[in-house]
Amino acid sequence: MRAVYFDGNNLLYKKFKEPYAAAEEVKIRFEFGGICSTDLEILKGYKGFIGVIGHEVVGTVVSAPGVPELINKRVVFNINISCNSSDCPYCSKGLQKHCLKRKAVGISEFFGAFSEYFILPLFNIVVVPDNLNPLKAVFAEPLAAAIEPLDRGLITHEDEIAVFGVGKLGTLALLALQSLNYNVIGIVSTEKRRDFLHQRFPHLKLSLLKEVVGRFDVIYEATGTASTMGNMLNYVKPQGKLILKSTLAEIKINKENKESELINAFTAHDVNNIVINEISLHGSRCGNIQHAVDMLSSGDVDPTPLIAAKYPLAKAGAAFKKAANNAGEKVILYQDNVDEIS
Repeated sequence: MRAVYFDGNNLLYKKFKEPYAAAEEVKIRFEFGGICSTDLEILKGYKGFIGVIGHEVVGTVVSAPGVPELINKRVVFNINISCNSSDCPYCSKGLQKHCLKRKAVGISEFFGAFSEYFILPLFNIVVVPDNLNPLKAVFAEPLAAAIEPLDRGLITHEDEIAVFGVGKLGTLALLALQSLNYNVIGIVSTEKRRDFLHQRFPHLKLSLLKEVVGRFDVIYEATGTASTMGNMLNYVKPQGKLILKSTLAEIKINKENKESELINAFTAHDVNNIVINEISLHGSRCGNIQHAVDMLSSGDVDPTPLIAAKYPLAKAGAAFKKAANNAGEKVILYQDNVDEIS
């Protein structure tokens, strides 16, 4: 079999021995996968990851020792591989994503899923309903991340909320929050982006950054750039909340002289702003996959208008270039011998 492999410098479509599922594992046949911003950051050095890349994936179970009812079921999965031990101070409290022994599919210490076949722990998978189009299901993992602040109760219906950075993740957050009747607006920096989103999602409430007046109870940051994080503080009301979603490569490499530079998201001035205005800062990462699948199945959220292009797995290099040049849209990979679904 073949898989999309990052060797630290180049993206390769590399041959591997086909894996086999052991007890408490499932073997999954890749169907569709989405290239996300974290994948692109990995190519810039995020986490120093080397291996098979990809984690926004839907596939079909082909082997599940001891659980035959899962065979031929379409599934998505939680990307955090934890120990699930009752002795673990985090897993024992349902906080598997913070397990001290945690690995992350295609991100940290665990091969990813842009592979013809891949193995996952049984604990991590979520079955996709038969009525859910797999091109919607491929958004389950990023949608789960987008709505994680809701699962933690960080946002209420009384809050005035602004989503800054209405790219792929920010759009999912905006779609979900608006579908649940939250008081939310998306802030975009250009008229081109605003027009793009209104063309595909006419019902979304959007504003240009230059037209923003006043402050908000909650700023949902999904800009994908460290340089803008401190600026977000200027839009938070005193005692408000700044929710950070962006995960970034900490080192920027100068393409001309190859020298590395540390990226600073916050300055001393920004820290003072947090203290003086008593702003709560919240990091937010992975969410509840089942919750996301339920939302997608209900039809309340349809992210598929974000899809810009679909490429076979064998052309992952071209797909990643397309994704890098279309930051606000989703590029999909599919198994070469799986029919495209419109």
